[in-house]
This record gives sequence, structure tokens and C-alpha cells, in this order.
Amino acid sequence: AVIISEIGVDMSRFPSAKHLAAWAGLAPGNNESAGRRRRSRHRKGNTHVQSILIEAALAASRTRTRLGARFHRLHRRFGGRANNTAGKKAAFAV
Repeated sequence: AVIISEIGVDMSRFPSAKHLAAWAGLAPGNNESAGRRRRSRHRKGNTHVQSILIEAALAASRTRTRLGARFHRLHRRFGGRANNTAGKKAAFAV
């Protein structure tokens, strides 16, 4: 209910799922200058949506479902440094 109240039911303002993820602050930031790339861990976004997605991801990580398996794959790939980001992306993918 919180996600719907924050995003709204009109999804036409987001051309793609990537635009929605960027609005929520889940897309990584890329800073490139003089051929050097720097990536940021997370971006500023809607804090209400982010906190709900963290709770949903933690709940999903404790289940034996497709979403739980995706969370664990992302956790293995990113390691402990990106628990929240991996969890939010896994929850947002649904």
C-alpha cells in the first residue's frame, strides 16, 4: 500500500522499469571523467519506498521462493557490502 501511495497507479509517467528504479534511488550512479569511472553505492531517492523494499527483501530472503533465490544470488555477487541494494533490487524486480 505504501508503494502504491508513493508511486501512484498511473505508471505511464515512467517509460520503463529502469526509469522507475532510478526514481526510487535503486539505479547506481556512474561518474566518468577523463576515462576514469567511479560508481556510487546508492542514490538519493524516495526514502519511504526504499525502507519498504528493504523490509520486503529481508522477508523474501527468509523464504524458499524464486524471489528468495534471486536475493541470495545477488547477495553472493555483491557480497555483504550491498545487502540493502541487492535486496531492494530483488524486491523491486517483482
